[in-house]
Amino acid sequence: MEVAQAREGAIATHKRKLNARRSLGKGGSILACDVFQKIKDKKRKEADDNLRKAKTAITCTENKAKSILKERGV
Repeated sequence: MEVAQAREGAIATHKRKLNARRSLGKGGSILACDVFQKIKDKKRKEADDNLRKAKTAITCTENKAKSILKERGV
């Protein structure tokens, strides 16, 4: 029992040390203006992706409606 607790304590200490030494920003130093630009670019890309997905969904829905009408002979 004591051995298991000592082992768990050693593992917890090791994990804590690894996390304490982890770098926040990999790749060197970075300026705040660069960070804000990256965030802005990321948000813009997400918005573009959402817009593209919405357009695709609209097109698919229109095509399905057209095919249903075509099957009915309209």
